[in-house]
Amino acid sequence: EALLRLGKLLEQAGYLQAAMDCFEALSDNIDEHGRSYASRPLLRSVVLRPQRLWARRGELHARLRQPAKATPLLKRAFSRDRTNAKLAGLIVESLAASKQFKEAEAFLVDLAGRPLLRTKLPELASRTAVASGDKAMPLRIWKACRAAKRDSGALAVYLARAAEKLGAPDQGSAILQSALDSKPGDAAVTKFIVALYVSQRKFDKVLESLAK
Repeated sequence: EALLRLGKLLEQAGYLQAAMDCFEALSDNIDEHGRSYASRPLLRSVVLRPQRLWARRGELHARLRQPAKATPLLKRAFSRDRTNAKLAGLIVESLAASKQFKEAEAFLVDLAGRPLLRTKLPELASRTAVASGDKAMPLRIWKACRAAKRDSGALAVYLARAAEKLGAPDQGSAILQSALDSKPGDAAVTKFIVALYVSQRKFDKVLESLAK
């Protein structure tokens, strides 16, 4: 109990590495004495739901800019709590921070199949694509999500913005056009694709998009 209390206090005071040391020592003790610790009110929740401590340690590693150490702990926690949007975001961010962009891309596509996490996907996908510097990533993510019938107008708009930031406006146009083909009349997609075509002076494409 002392380790848990001290770790929380140190974290609140900004002593992240010291807090990490406390939580790691607590994890080791729980692994060794878990059954006896479960009877203690303060420790019961972390013994019965170990993902809470894994997540806390993973987030601390991320804040300490140690993504290689953060990712395994965050993934372990997520395996026990697959509806946790905060954990999902932390995993993507830690993968991107450690330049594991292929793995981050695959994880993003997987998130698209989880209804409770889908609303977080567009922003995460956009940020990851821009961070990767890979001009082809936005379109790849879009195609994978659409093939699995996990696409949305919001995802199309965010990925198109990412493509623009990466210097690949044609890929952005392809994403938005694909979205309009699958979901005609989507106001957000129509508005964005019209603005994009106007900036490219493709006025014939503007008329085509408005006619859908």
